[in-house]
Amino acid sequence: MLRCSARLLMKGVPNTNAADRGGLTKALSTKTFVVKHDDVNHMFYIELDNDVAFIQYDKFNNILDYNETQVPPAFQRRGIAQILAKAAFDHVVKNDLKMKVTCPYLQKYLEEHALPEYTSRIVE
Repeated sequence: MLRCSARLLMKGVPNTNAADRGGLTKALSTKTFVVKHDDVNHMFYIELDNDVAFIQYDKFNNILDYNETQVPPAFQRRGIAQILAKAAFDHVVKNDLKMKVTCPYLQKYLEEHALPEYTSRIVE
């Protein structure tokens, strides 16, 4: 499993806007965050000033293994990881996929948001 820093991954992220990539916009306080999906690099991400928050996954046929969530320290504790988690899980539902959740943060998120549409898509 390849792990990269957010800055390294940002080099591989295409410069697109929400309309180009079907981004999901969520409001948090007065700041709006746009979740983008990069299916080539297997990640959901939010651009944050000169940094990026992301969920990384591996893909095996119709199964996404969500294995890493990273939010830069300056942006932690603002709900950004929750916004990413919801977008990643909703993507599985919308596209009729299955998911493994090996990232500890996402495991906790799933416990706290154990919606049937999410839990019915879990594989071991």
